[in-house]
Amino acid sequence: MQVPEDLLLLREEVRELYISGLSGTVPAWLGELAHLEVLQLDGGFKNMDSEDDEQTNSSVSALPQTLGDLEALMVLTGTKFDALEALPASIGRLTSLKTLRIEACPALPELPVMSAMAALKSLSLVNCARLKELPCLENLTAMEQLSLNSLAELTQLPTSINKLMGQAHGSAQAETGWLHWDHAATINWEAITKEPVH
Repeated sequence: MQVPEDLLLLREEVRELYISGLSGTVPAWLGELAHLEVLQLDGGFKNMDSEDDEQTNSSVSALPQTLGDLEALMVLTGTKFDALEALPASIGRLTSLKTLRIEACPALPELPVMSAMAALKSLSLVNCARLKELPCLENLTAMEQLSLNSLAELTQLPTSINKLMGQAHGSAQAETGWLHWDHAATINWEAITKEPVH
């Protein structure tokens, strides 16, 4: 996909961008939008030959590494990419990012290292069936909300979550509003509250 000429001329001005119905590859030129603060990538599209609900994208398997160049980015959302197998490692250096939401990406097995995302306040992972574990969250001290829903393979949280949750002990911690997880009742809080292993 070529960068639209009008957008190229305005690349210093664009603050928010929403792209839906993506096919093929996600354009690498997104990394040129130096002042972009909000980026929403939606793989969903409406099949005009069908009365069915919106379809998901099965052609995008990776997002461009250039997303890591978006130093001003505060919100990143990726939804409805059936074949997405990896998020670029470069997003781990998005130090201004406050919200990361990944939804309906059933082929995604893992997240990149996120330890440099010091500004991250909200991490939401929904309908990512192959996601088996979370990266170390210990340095994400700005975190205010962690939402985990319909993650069939995720059965435990990293012990590093202890630092973020403070004096977590007992299932009541899952009701504080900080953590939303549909497997919350199965958390081994005793294991989580042990000192993190590095």
